Amino acid sequence: MSDNIKQLMTLIEQNPKLPVVPLVDSGVCEDGYYARYLGELGYSHVNKYISGNYHLRLYDADPYEMYETVSDVLGVDAYENMSNEVIQQVYDNLPWIEAILVDINSL
Repeated sequence: MSDNIKQLMTLIEQNPKLPVVPLVDSGVCEDGYYARYLGELGYSHVNKYISGNYHLRLYDADPYEMYETVSDVLGVDAYENMSNEVIQQVYDNLPWIEAILVDINSL
């Protein structure tokens, strides 16, 4: 069994209530000619994400990264002139979903 599969199985055993969410590399689905695409399991880890967006929770995010996430998720630019502390509070209170995230890489 590969190390990536072992890691995923361990995370599932340690976190049985968390959903498993694949993060599919764009190289897996490069064209629209087939109904199925080949990929392989990559690195797995527990983190948080925003539903409907590709934003992972960064615990060492700088103010610009936090602003970009907040403005993309909330669809507003009202935070442009806010202090870094306010941006941090809004970022921390976004509707993050904790999950086991699994990279799906192209073969």
